[in-house]
Amino acid sequence: MRYFKPITVKSKDVIDRHMNVVDEDKEFPWKYFGTIPFKKEFQPNQKKEAFDYAIGESGVFSNFLKIVAREFGTHIKPLVVGEFSKCADGKFRIHIHFVVRCESRVACRRVKSYWRRRQYGNFEWKEYHVGGKAVPYMMNGHQSLYWGHPACPKQKGKCKGKKGCVYKRRGLSDLLV
Repeated sequence: MRYFKPITVKSKDVIDRHMNVVDEDKEFPWKYFGTIPFKKEFQPNQKKEAFDYAIGESGVFSNFLKIVAREFGTHIKPLVVGEFSKCADGKFRIHIHFVVRCESRVACRRVKSYWRRRQYGNFEWKEYHVGGKAVPYMMNGHQSLYWGHPACPKQKGKCKGKKGCVYKRRGLSDLLV
């Protein structure tokens, strides 16, 4: 993965700080959360490949967020966690949980039409309730993957040209500061 290796966060202070950053973000006021249990099966020793497939730089979820950002004309800051585990049928699969923050509203019903459910598996995208238990649940026992910059629609004037996305130029994710 190009961004960071997945890590498991166990510190309550870090989880609380992440929750505060997500809840108090005024620049990205629209927040959504969801879950994706992927259908693709992996071998027990293919954990890295599973994370690359799901949330790597060119992974399924990464590409999906790029499409949503472009279609809705908004930057999207994700907090993504995943778990590679053995399912009830004995196969190893990855599932992810996410909270995304957006500059503008993203219609929950419309965003579901961009997900290829038959190919990748079920998909859930709901509005995030500030102060809820989504972030603590996600962070507890799952592996976090921090993105260096948000998904960019590349339509706004501040992101066009040689310099590229304004948020990419700012540097690291606000969750790591």
